[in-house]
Amino acid sequence: MEEIFQTIDPTHLSLRHWEQQFPTLRVGCTTRKNDFSFQSDDPKDVERIFQLFTDTLRLPASYGFIGEQIHASNIQFVTAANIDPEVKGQSMSQMDGLITMEKNIILLK
Repeated sequence: MEEIFQTIDPTHLSLRHWEQQFPTLRVGCTTRKNDFSFQSDDPKDVERIFQLFTDTLRLPASYGFIGEQIHASNIQFVTAANIDPEVKGQSMSQMDGLITMEKNIILLK
């Protein structure tokens, strides 16, 4: 059986099967390499980590959004209007899920 996740580099894995079905989609998960855990409460740490992560994707960090799982059913639709060029890894407070239809938007949880 083929491995579901494919190693892109030591920092993240990809779901190539999904990406093959949807060529404009990039989907995967981070690894523990380079401290991509996003577990810090310090906004400067989150910004630094997010910048490192988005650098590996070759996308601007300001295009990234991080959901805050609260085990409810809150879903946020993210568009280019949500982008703040001054903020790296924008927190979407009280959101269990994030969705977008736009290219180059990074959604994390």
